[in-house]
Amino acid sequence: MSTTVTQTQTVTTTMRSSPVKVTLNVTSDTICPWCYIGFKQINNAIQKAKAAKLPITFDVEFSPFMLDPTLPVTGSRPRRERYIEKFGEARSNAIVETLGNVGKELGINFTYDGVISQTILSHRILMKAYQLGGQDAQQTLLAIIFKGFFEENKNVGDVDWLAQTAEQAGFMSAAEAKKFLESSELEKEVTRKIEMAQMMGITGVPFTIINGRWALSGAQPSEVFYQVFEKLAKEPKTKGHNKAVDGPTCENGVCTAAEHEHTHPPAESCEV
Repeated sequence: MSTTVTQTQTVTTTMRSSPVKVTLNVTSDTICPWCYIGFKQINNAIQKAKAAKLPITFDVEFSPFMLDPTLPVTGSRPRRERYIEKFGEARSNAIVETLGNVGKELGINFTYDGVISQTILSHRILMKAYQLGGQDAQQTLLAIIFKGFFEENKNVGDVDWLAQTAEQAGFMSAAEAKKFLESSELEKEVTRKIEMAQMMGITGVPFTIINGRWALSGAQPSEVFYQVFEKLAKEPKTKGHNKAVDGPTCENGVCTAAEHEHTHPPAESCEV
């Protein structure tokens, strides 16, 4: 389980007079169910911060991670078969049930009848989205990919489908996206970012770094993110000591879950 670091701090209740920029770099994989859950939690926290009129502007970027490099790039494997192969039928059913319960609270209807492939193509198109349309385009695309894979049994290795998602997100036409995906553009850049995450010691996803100071491991509840945002919105700059916090993550092809004071009861592990 990855270690998470947050700041336990003493702060004043005075809000900043001018907005502060909050950057979030989220390392995730498109076949990780806890990454989908974490994506929802982060967005919920940001929406709450905006509704509360916190003096904050957000810059969010999702960075690539590859949980299972052994998966085929051009082919695929049945997802249920992968679960049963790893955990056995009884445990797989328990994992599916737990994710269903957690997902339902966030409006996610997890399904498992599709196939699974290596995620390099999806990471390349997500990086392209950020280059062309910034965080809005990337998040729109990621929401489409997560929903397609986890709720509609789409294949993250399907070039035609990924090209369609790019057009849906509005930053490229399907024809342009297909041409991009069939090239090797951004392949080295995606690989380099994955290697950088590994060098940083990231072994589980999602893994979120806020303003280069706070590292939150796992699909933390939205309230955890909101608490950090609230502290950043206050004057003066806060000081304190580090506190370790863990949440559900996916590590080396296996999704695991650690109990946290604010988390929903998760499965012990789930293979992606």
